[in-house]
Amino acid sequence: MVTHLNVQMILQYESEQFTYEEKYFQTQAEGVIKSDFELVGGLIFLNAKLDGISQSFILDTGAPHLVINLSLTGEKNGFKINGVGGMKKAKRLNKVNFKWLGTKLKRDLSYGLDLKNIARVKKRDFAGLISYDQVKRKEVLIDYKKEKIFLISKSNKSFFENYDKVDKIWFQMVGHIPVIKVKIGKRRYYFGIDTGAEINVIDKRLRKRLPKDMIASDYLGQIIGSNNNQIKVNRVHVKKMKIGKSNYRNQPFTFADLSFLQGENGIQLDGLLGYQFLKEALFSINYKKKQLCKWELKENEEELIRLATLRKKVRITKPL
Repeated sequence: MVTHLNVQMILQYESEQFTYEEKYFQTQAEGVIKSDFELVGGLIFLNAKLDGISQSFILDTGAPHLVINLSLTGEKNGFKINGVGGMKKAKRLNKVNFKWLGTKLKRDLSYGLDLKNIARVKKRDFAGLISYDQVKRKEVLIDYKKEKIFLISKSNKSFFENYDKVDKIWFQMVGHIPVIKVKIGKRRYYFGIDTGAEINVIDKRLRKRLPKDMIASDYLGQIIGSNNNQIKVNRVHVKKMKIGKSNYRNQPFTFADLSFLQGENGIQLDGLLGYQFLKEALFSINYKKKQLCKWELKENEEELIRLATLRKKVRITKPL
């Protein structure tokens, strides 16, 4: 995860019109763009074009700006940034030709980082990180089960017509990270939403402050740090946490130093919610309205999809 690169990007978006399959978001949806992705562990791998060539990227909204995977060995003109796992060298890049789902850089703003530690752990090469800047003007829906992502414009009115909004959680932005309130026991905490985090994280300063009756287990694990080193960390399972109207049980967390994640309004993040939380339901993140929404398929639609699936499996043959 990359943080505290305080520059701005201006993005240009394009839309297309298409029909979704069956009752799965079935609508003629203007201003909606979709893409398949591959889930590797808890990371979302997508294809985008870099210098006109299709390459693999990771979706990481915990990164504020587009990041290109570069070796910076011997680089003298770079600077250092802070993230989970320590400091890391970065470099400002110019004239990067990047396109993804109709989104392209309108100004020559992006950054280079050496991300070989992620490539080594995941056993695959990738070109960089698609960041918050590439999605911030859309409502982003990630379906981990079907491995699809949708970027929805504010003009769309019918995309969710087969779904009920069962929960709506308001958030505020701390830098580029949406922050929601999470209740554990009787206390409320501030947690950020980060699609690039494979694991949920709690700030290490809270290790002894969490209510003991809410902790199911406490054990020692490890994560890969920014400099490719293995870092031993304490890990726990939280029995129950309440977000909006919903309860989420037995969520795994790792303790780490999040002291660098503090907003101008003085909010200190208590943790980050990543893949382990986001896979629990069908969530959309609306950066314009500052809403995290939870969706469930309408009951009658579930039956229609089941029947449609059965019809596809039945082979019809002509009599001899």
